[in-house]
Amino acid sequence: MSYHIFVTKESRANERRVALTPEDTAQLIRQGHQVTVEHHAGIHAGFSNNAYQAAGAKIKVIETSHLSSYREAFKNINLIV
Repeated sequence: MSYHIFVTKESRANERRVALTPEDTAQLIRQGHQVTVEHHAGIHAGFSNNAYQAAGAKIKVIETSHLSSYREAFKNINLIV
């Protein structure tokens, strides 16, 4: 069974961690999973959007002021990290 995994941007102040690195992302994709990363989710941990895209992930921009943007982003997601 494959999963669609969504990597969110950390929302706590001064938090620099991200749940998956681009390397982790590439490994999951090789195992048959789909990974979507919130725009700039890894930026404070030193990982660019381009690094995640190079690993095979899709980048999703979420308009934080619109609840519908969250609904759309999480549609068909099996795991949020």
